[in-house]
Amino acid sequence: SDLDPLPEPSNQRPPLPDGPFELTALVTDQRGTGVRATVDVARDEFGILHIVGETLPDAAFAQGYLTAHDRLGQMELLRRNAEGSVAEIFGALDPSTIDSDLVFRAQRLRFYAEESFAELQNSGDQTDAAVIEVLTRYADGVNAYVEALVTGEEDPLDNAIFYIEPAAFRPWTPIDSLMLGRLLAFQLSFRIEGEIDYTLAIQRAQEVFNTPSSDPAVQARAPFVLDMLSARPALTVPTIDGFPNVAEDSGSRSNAGLPPDPEEDAEEEGAESSSAEAFKTATQRPIAAGGVNISGGVFPGVPGSVLGRNDTLAWGSTVVNHDVVDIYAEAVIDCPDAEAGSGGCVLFNGDPVAIETFTDTIFVGESGTPTRAPIEVDYQLVPHHGPMLPVVQDGAVVAFQP
Repeated sequence: SDLDPLPEPSNQRPPLPDGPFELTALVTDQRGTGVRATVDVARDEFGILHIVGETLPDAAFAQGYLTAHDRLGQMELLRRNAEGSVAEIFGALDPSTIDSDLVFRAQRLRFYAEESFAELQNSGDQTDAAVIEVLTRYADGVNAYVEALVTGEEDPLDNAIFYIEPAAFRPWTPIDSLMLGRLLAFQLSFRIEGEIDYTLAIQRAQEVFNTPSSDPAVQARAPFVLDMLSARPALTVPTIDGFPNVAEDSGSRSNAGLPPDPEEDAEEEGAESSSAEAFKTATQRPIAAGGVNISGGVFPGVPGSVLGRNDTLAWGSTVVNHDVVDIYAEAVIDCPDAEAGSGGCVLFNGDPVAIETFTDTIFVGESGTPTRAPIEVDYQLVPHHGPMLPVVQDGAVVAFQP
């Protein structure tokens, strides 16, 4: 539908803080971009954005446009870090970025984000369809801002953050946003090096203290290994005096000690996942659109509010040391059938399973311009356990051999 006439810029607003936020146009015409109605945007005295739209997709478009204005350089680096393409812009300047890309390609975050997006598209669920629309409109907003940079309608927030020319910027997609979600989960859970070091320490302790010895001191310390392997259940008694017991809530918690309602929780989660963003409105919420009123923090490149609140509930996150990643020490052997797996087999429940491989390409350059031949890389994958952690030496992956 046709948009309302563009309003005249109002002078009845508090002055913006000194800095680059003044570069954001007060009025911008986005006809032809799919925006269905006028979206009102303002910054408060702290530079925090407030978005008011009639629909969530329109608000998501505005969030994408303005987040790109503030954070496009960061978004580009996050995307490249997740997919393993940092060397394409920095490889000629810093060869260590090649090694980093080689490690991240093994995790296949883009591949799994593509699978997730395909599942959303094929689900037929109305909530999933709404999520797709918000992701798509957010990406459209990002790309509209980049187009404005190319045409000169917008000036970059900081020339120093643009590692590639805007004209060479690869369009943002919903898959990029999903990939950043996976990147965040990966960074908060991947403790491979520490777990390997701990495992090696236990193995060494077993060699020393579980081996028969005539030394009384060694014999006395034999149970030490059991201490290293001990695992205790989570405590049900609070460690802070007066704090409600986990098992017997006094009612001071948000759920008043009542068991969760699965249907209610599902409705709330759906509302969060399809919401718009974390700016502010006259109702003291950063985003108001389609009956949703939200304030909170955002993750650049992802629509909505990652940590925030709406009119009825709040959501946040806590980084804890829960062990959610499993590491396996594989026994690599020659496959009984040479044609079954030239890269060898692993033993699983006593049976040989062929190691699978996939090939990827690392581009190396400066600011997106190649400076050397691409690097072809073969990765190995255990079907029932996942990718084998690559050993990277001198800018190449060393394959495991039986």
